[in-house]
Amino acid sequence: MSQTKKHNNKKINTGFVLLGIQVFASLLFIFFLLRLSLVPTPILLLVGVILLLTVLFVLLSLMKKKRGKKSKKTVTKVISVILSIVLFVGSFYLFKTGDVLSKILGSDYETHSVLVYVMKDSSYNRITDLEGKKFGVVSKYDQKNIDTAVEKINKELDSEANLTSYDSYQALTDALYNGEIDAMIMNEAFSAIAIEHTTTFQDDTKVVFVSEISEQVKKRGGEIDVTKDTFTVYISGIDTYGSVSTVSRSDVNMLMTINPQTHQILLTNIPRDYYVTLHTYQALDKLTHAGIYGVNESMDTLEDLLNIDIDYYLRVNFSSLVNIVDAVGGITVDNPRAFLDFPEKKDLYLDGTSALRFSRERYSFSEGDRERGRNQQRVIMGIIDKVLSPSIITNYTSILNAVSGSFQTSISTSDLSRLVKMQFANNTGWDIQTYSLDGTGAEDVTYSYGSEPLYVMVPDQTTVTKASQYIEAMENGQRITVEQ
Repeated sequence: MSQTKKHNNKKINTGFVLLGIQVFASLLFIFFLLRLSLVPTPILLLVGVILLLTVLFVLLSLMKKKRGKKSKKTVTKVISVILSIVLFVGSFYLFKTGDVLSKILGSDYETHSVLVYVMKDSSYNRITDLEGKKFGVVSKYDQKNIDTAVEKINKELDSEANLTSYDSYQALTDALYNGEIDAMIMNEAFSAIAIEHTTTFQDDTKVVFVSEISEQVKKRGGEIDVTKDTFTVYISGIDTYGSVSTVSRSDVNMLMTINPQTHQILLTNIPRDYYVTLHTYQALDKLTHAGIYGVNESMDTLEDLLNIDIDYYLRVNFSSLVNIVDAVGGITVDNPRAFLDFPEKKDLYLDGTSALRFSRERYSFSEGDRERGRNQQRVIMGIIDKVLSPSIITNYTSILNAVSGSFQTSISTSDLSRLVKMQFANNTGWDIQTYSLDGTGAEDVTYSYGSEPLYVMVPDQTTVTKASQYIEAMENGQRITVEQ
């Protein structure tokens, strides 16, 4: 009889151990759910009540003394084990989600990479090989970062570098090629200018030193309540495949104006070649070149152009787009005209690689960059539609992996939390309107490129004014209908 009691106690103890694990798993899940701060309070309370009820159910089942009902307690234990496993897995994903969001949200810095280039066929393989050699620089455009890089170079050389200054990156590149200098110091953001001047630049040169300099991005947004106030996000697509924080030309320049009260989104595309006055330098240049000087310069320049306030920025690069589109399982876009191998089709499916090609092509269109901008809007709308669809659940892990390191935004965790909770609460669809600024193609000199004329798009002031009016109307709480 005593042996039977001991046997029963062992079973009961096993059941209570499993219950203890379940309680711990429940508390852990609630902890990470609270820390993530994306779930509305009513849903949190509902989850808490459900978890509490399951604990009470298991507890009561273990405490009941029923003859001939051993199988029921076994089932209860199995349920407890399964529920604990589900909660531990859920906690892991909540932790991972929080970790990813902490990396991409509230970003307040960008990285300038200043490189030392030498000819590929030279004997120089490291910076110390350039002791006593001639360096070429252009300080006009990027003096602060160049000076910082030179200080680092001097430390590596244990002496002051022999510097020769040039007026343009074209002249600097020519000096390297003709042997006037042994090495050139250049911010990677300006490398596109060297490549445009000498198309084989990347093949002919090699990098022997890298200086990375982080710079603070100006805080914007003020006292905005993202659940009530209209706000505008600058979307910048930089022309690199590396780190998204790296300063580079901005090939995609789009404003996303969001009115959370009317549930309207306005996507305003500004062509990359738009001939605008740079805010800091008060000189005419292509909008894409504003990105060379950092995201602040791009936003300040657009604020001047449209007479608006930009509250946040979101930056992506080429690899970001490919990764995100693939992670959501591809997107569907409305393609109004056939080009390359893309047929005219209302529901055109694109994977990551094809989405990048679709959004970058401009030479197939008589309207050039204007139609490319519209295609970029279509890709963004396709991503939004997919992210808001139930299928996002099945691709959640892939999306988390793709997002990590693919985006950089100044939107804070608290702002995103409020937006997500609002969407949970009302589950209202969004009306997405699109508008594109227009202009006339021309050849003219640009601040960043020097005296050699480049293709630019002179703004059509009518479209600039109309874009400003649309954004202003949304800021005033009005619902808009865009007329192209």
